[in-house]
Amino acid sequence: MSVRDSAIALLSGWAAPDAAQETLRHAVLAFLDARPDACARECAAGHITASALVLDHTGTQVLLTLHPRVGRWLQLGGHCDDTDADIVAAALREATEESGITGLRIDPVLAAVHVHPVTCSLGVPTRHLDLQFIAHAPPDAQIGISDESLDLRWWPVDGLPADADAALAYLVSRASRRRLWHAFSQHACVNRPPGTAEDRGGQMRGRLHTYTAYSIGCAVVWAVVLAVLSATADGATRHTFAVFFGGWVIGWLSATIARAVYPPPRRPPSVGL
Repeated sequence: MSVRDSAIALLSGWAAPDAAQETLRHAVLAFLDARPDACARECAAGHITASALVLDHTGTQVLLTLHPRVGRWLQLGGHCDDTDADIVAAALREATEESGITGLRIDPVLAAVHVHPVTCSLGVPTRHLDLQFIAHAPPDAQIGISDESLDLRWWPVDGLPADADAALAYLVSRASRRRLWHAFSQHACVNRPPGTAEDRGGQMRGRLHTYTAYSIGCAVVWAVVLAVLSATADGATRHTFAVFFGGWVIGWLSATIARAVYPPPRRPPSVGL
């Protein structure tokens, strides 16, 4: 698959995170459809570029380059080459070349799209239609400044350079949200009940029976107390009690069934050295 074909396939199946990104998705797809040379830097009307926001292994720092032509700190990226297998490979190659890091892992899911005017190596005003990805560095990553950079530095995700533009801030926010979702997904997988699917089904049925029986018991107590009040208390007192205690029982029933179906996370065991 060519870089252009892969970009079309990627954008066609991408669920844009907001209305602005959805508009850009359609615009870039239209450009790709209209221009067979859309991924070539020689396309003066504009061309597809690929970039990657590189995070350290903790996900709390991003690697930015001080771009010599733009004069600002940016994520790593650039033009597509004929040797790139697809658009994701182009982003990974650019990130590897500009960071000097071996062993980068790139998320093939598109993070964002950005279109901006620029005067690039063509020497004439053009536009970069940038497809942006997120990459992760290994724990022992060693960076090296390339000829395409004035400086290369790790920045905290919550402490970007003062000249960082809105596009970079947006990309960092997308990376942070994806990291949180990944951490949540891993936590959910770690805390699934142990055993086979049949074992987990039996555990769930047992919890349902226990919690439901307890809730029914509460409801019976409520009914008995209400019957006693009906014989001894005035109408206002009975009404107040019925609303308050009845709502409590219904809420408790819902909560206990929810706990049975979705049990709270189990704390992982401590591992001593």
